[in-house]
Amino acid sequence: MLKKLCLLISSVFVVNNLYADTEYVFCADENRKWEWLKENGNYVSVHGEWKKEYIDDIYYNYFQLENNIKVEELINKCKQEFGESFKYAQPADNKFSKWAIFGESENKISCGIVNMYGKYYGKGYHYVQCDK
Repeated sequence: MLKKLCLLISSVFVVNNLYADTEYVFCADENRKWEWLKENGNYVSVHGEWKKEYIDDIYYNYFQLENNIKVEELINKCKQEFGESFKYAQPADNKFSKWAIFGESENKISCGIVNMYGKYYGKGYHYVQCDK
């Protein structure tokens, strides 16, 4: 009985890891004003995997995109829909999600606003610059 239970639990973890996470896209400006990105009345969603980054004593989460989706394409859609000031495309599950950013790879992370968790900074918001 214990072997069957262990097999069942491990198979759930294996199946769960075969699928990417799906997140919605919202657009934001520097003042943290935001709007959901929609196409034809439907919320835009993307697939990927959540990762954590540590830069300059700050921990933050980012969503690594899959299927050759480019962050720049999402940013352009944000600007077209809401204006040039909405220069950040960001991932979220719902309106209560913590602020995070997108990444195309570990070496290419988008700019945006994140909830930070720093050793010296405590909790708060941090603006990630576009130069990484």
